[in-house]
Amino acid sequence: MVSYLKVLSLNVNGITETTKRRVIFDHIRESKANIIFLQETLSKPQEEARWTKEWTCGCAAFNSNSETEQRKNGVAILTNSTNLVISNNNTDTRGRIITAQIDTGIQYIQLVNIYAPSGGTNRIENKIFFDNLYPYVHSTHPIIFGGDFNNIEDPNLDCFPPRPDHRLNKPLQQIMRTFSLKDAYRTLHPNGNQFTRHSTQTHSRLDRLYTSPEITPEKQIFKSNPLSDHDTIILTTRIPLKHGSIRTAWKNNVKNFVDHELIFDLEAKYTEWKALATDLTENPLQLWLFLKTKIKLLLIKHSKRITQENRREIQDLQQSLERIRQELENTPTKEKLKTYNERKKQLKIKLIQRQRENILKSLADDINYKHMADKTVYSSIKERKTQSIIQ
Repeated sequence: MVSYLKVLSLNVNGITETTKRRVIFDHIRESKANIIFLQETLSKPQEEARWTKEWTCGCAAFNSNSETEQRKNGVAILTNSTNLVISNNNTDTRGRIITAQIDTGIQYIQLVNIYAPSGGTNRIENKIFFDNLYPYVHSTHPIIFGGDFNNIEDPNLDCFPPRPDHRLNKPLQQIMRTFSLKDAYRTLHPNGNQFTRHSTQTHSRLDRLYTSPEITPEKQIFKSNPLSDHDTIILTTRIPLKHGSIRTAWKNNVKNFVDHELIFDLEAKYTEWKALATDLTENPLQLWLFLKTKIKLLLIKHSKRITQENRREIQDLQQSLERIRQELENTPTKEKLKTYNERKKQLKIKLIQRQRENILKSLADDINYKHMADKTVYSSIKERKTQSIIQ
């Protein structure tokens, strides 16, 4: 589980040469960043699998330019931990965009890494690029959006010498407004003047990281990289518990613990979780939170399965009861009547059980009852043997 997430972004200026690629990989490994955004990798599609194997610290996803045989563009998202698994990644065909989701253990995060066209040489291409970014950025989860934007946002602070006549990137501004994204560096340093790309005459902050309001920037540092014409940026963020991960109305049904599939799954995964959490053993609270989250997600998964199975069982009993009733009308026998009564009794038990569970769920959301102990609430609606609900 990660409560603080460290994100690194670097334009590597090509890593096709084996020695340079290994040095870059060592550099980002040593940074201890959890998430890595790379731009201008200059990879080709046929190299992606090999480069992924070379990154042995976690997951890796590369996107190359598949529209040309030339080495152009290329982006990647890497994780520096086997606990962080990349999923639902999406890419364009020009090697300029890659997105992915990661599960930090307490929250899903949408990652968006871009290598934008140069805003100075081809403004039309740059505008089209940002206009087409919406489906890649859109997510129901908190967003970290970064990379090499190849333009500046503040003409007075993001470049030296200042360029007051610089045109604002309106499509990017619109994306920021639409998804409520904030420049992490500007949030921390409203008047800061750090730059990420240096030439003989100008300095610019082309590389940036934007975050959703739910993600709190804590610190951002810049490091020179002798193997690239861009600096490395490393952002430390605090990520929130996802909605429902704090104490809420969600209550576990203790009957789940006698479910054989859940018990088998829990026994199998617990050993795996403990192995993954070896770096948390010195912090009992973090270890407890990690295991608590994993167990809760497992309970939710099996609760859904059990609910679906119960629903199907009730439907099957209802259909069976109706079929036997029709048979009784056509050819009544003692055996059919006995079967009919047995099915009816089984259905009665299932319906009562389901109704009690529904009442418990509704009470859990009621401000007048949610503070009560489960046993107190349950005792007020438990089945009374002297009463018959369904005849």
